[in-house]
Amino acid sequence: MKNIIKFLVPDFILKKYHAYRYTKNDAYGWSGDYSSWQEVMNISTGYNADEIFNRVDKGLTEVINGRAAFERDSVAFKELIYSEDLLKLFKTISNEHHNHLRLIDFGGALGSIYYQYRKLLSGVVINWSVVEQGEFVRIGIQKYSNQEINFFYTIDEALNSGKQDVLFMSSVLAYLPDPESFLKQMIEYKIKYIVLYRTAFVQREKPLLTLQQVPPEFYNASYPAWFFNEKKIKSILEQYYTMVDSFDGDIETTLKVGKNDCYWKCLVFKLK
Repeated sequence: MKNIIKFLVPDFILKKYHAYRYTKNDAYGWSGDYSSWQEVMNISTGYNADEIFNRVDKGLTEVINGRAAFERDSVAFKELIYSEDLLKLFKTISNEHHNHLRLIDFGGALGSIYYQYRKLLSGVVINWSVVEQGEFVRIGIQKYSNQEINFFYTIDEALNSGKQDVLFMSSVLAYLPDPESFLKQMIEYKIKYIVLYRTAFVQREKPLLTLQQVPPEFYNASYPAWFFNEKKIKSILEQYYTMVDSFDGDIETTLKVGKNDCYWKCLVFKLK
């Protein structure tokens, strides 16, 4: 019972969660304007991989057992919250491919978004491929794989497993040391759709590199986090892709980091 109470968050806690996740206060959230990834690494704790993994595992177990509606960032919620725009996008892409949704979820933990949206995609044939770090993949294969969702160590492995129509990245780019180079590498796969969901942007020309401090009630960690110039990200992808949609997502997505106005957004690109 203690585990259920600890990992199943009552509805009124949603406001507290959102206040941390997408706003900045003096103790937690995002701060600074740093010049290099290494500079921030030197003053951050990094990921406590075991703690984060264990919390995600326990939260998703509550979902699988029917005691929670969905899990996000290691937190399990009683009521389902979802983006109508993202659901519409999933349905549009599946309709375009004869009722199939074949998707690589890069950095998708243990399949949080798959389990969040699966019941909303009734009748759709799904091939959901999560690409993650080692322990996530190992336990994902052991506990969470089924005929629709599988786990892989690399994008190449996921592609070799079968045709993929979507490269999906939710809150991923911000935590990569060199995200622009990464995007250029992704272009080379020529996957039909690239979806950058919950991607962090700043309203200035230069990207903003911050220190993100996570409240201990979620897990103990601090690490580098980027906010991007939206036009720059678009310019990288639009060499080979056309942006076909954009939307805010499923929760409040604006905040201030110092004097900088920041926001989260989803950008959807389709191969030319």
